[in-house]
Amino acid sequence: MSASEKVGPALAAALEGLKLAHRELDHVDQDPERWRWVAVGLVTAINCAIIAALSGYETALEEDTADLKMPGRVAPLKLLLRRAR
Repeated sequence: MSASEKVGPALAAALEGLKLAHRELDHVDQDPERWRWVAVGLVTAINCAIIAALSGYETALEEDTADLKMPGRVAPLKLLLRRAR
């Protein structure tokens, strides 16, 4: 998948992460264990939004979001944040 083809799916996944966080946040009063799912949704949203941002540049390459140590996989969040700076 080329860099520009990643933007739409990454934004859709970021939105789903935010929806998960919002859904779980509505029920943390009854079940405090749901905080972990709020966190999962937020981290997923951040990760996907960074992938969309890095892939949206006109000069973006597929390697901009790739994990160089493990071909075919997306880079870990820490590396994506560093690349986004």
